[in-house]
Amino acid sequence: MRVTTRTRYAIRALYDLAFHRRGQSALAKEIAARQQIPLRFLEQILQDLRRAGLVEARRGPRGGYALAHPPVDVSLADVLRAVRGPLEEMLGVEGPAPKRQPGAQRPGESEPDGAIPFDDIPAQVWADVGARLIDVLEQTTLADFVARAEAAGVRRAVLPATMYFI
Repeated sequence: MRVTTRTRYAIRALYDLAFHRRGQSALAKEIAARQQIPLRFLEQILQDLRRAGLVEARRGPRGGYALAHPPVDVSLADVLRAVRGPLEEMLGVEGPAPKRQPGAQRPGESEPDGAIPFDDIPAQVWADVGARLIDVLEQTTLADFVARAEAAGVRRAVLPATMYFI
């Protein structure tokens, strides 16, 4: 599976919101600076994530972008779908090859009755590989990334002080 720069940046932006902001909103320029993502590119990615319902845009003095769901509810599969489309198309996974009737032969072929044609076996194996990969992507969440960062001792960003004016 090839992971594009757009996909890596989307995951890093969501991780940033989950780890550093913990439910609060962050400006795109803050995320871009912490994760070293070009701001213009990040803004496009955040719009894709907003359209997919993974982040919400907030206006006002405490505005910016925030996770639309708790980190435990956002899977890598959700992120990939938001920025790349259907996983099956992205992974090139097709359904199992159509079964031939026992005894049916292709022109010029001869197979014993009841034998599985060799051409059908790789398609079935790749379909299984794709299904397992999708399963792993569905089970891996932003909460897993946050837990790994905490275990590794990654320091959280210091939140800016709230300014009160009278």
